[in-house]
Amino acid sequence: MLEDNSSKRLEEEESESVAALLPVPKEEFLNYGYLVEMAPDDKDFRKEMVHIYRETFRQMQEDYPKALLSKDHTQLRSIHHKIKPTVTMLDIAALRQLIEKTESLIREDALNETLEAHALQVITTCDTIIEVLQEALRRDLDGN
Repeated sequence: MLEDNSSKRLEEEESESVAALLPVPKEEFLNYGYLVEMAPDDKDFRKEMVHIYRETFRQMQEDYPKALLSKDHTQLRSIHHKIKPTVTMLDIAALRQLIEKTESLIREDALNETLEAHALQVITTCDTIIEVLQEALRRDLDGN
């Protein structure tokens, strides 16, 4: 019972942390317009790109916490290197801030007891990114 309450409290704190990182509505969480500008007449291309982005963020949800909790600086830097172009293209401020925070902690050799909360924050942020991408694609394909 205590573990359930602790998990719930951590999830609530995490949701508040993500909201604090990005004080904008979900519709403004990322810049889907970049995909439309890149391929204005090709919805199939945009659909494929959303699929690729979704898989990239799902992979990040799996790999990032493992690397973070094991304090694998090399793997974290590799993940950052791989994800930064996508974060930049889609202008995802919340994830950019989390990456910058991790890089700062690595430089200061300060990865410590906040690791689990930080890992959960990354997972939650990726969940939101995937949700927003899916919704933007749905609206795009429906012509809204």
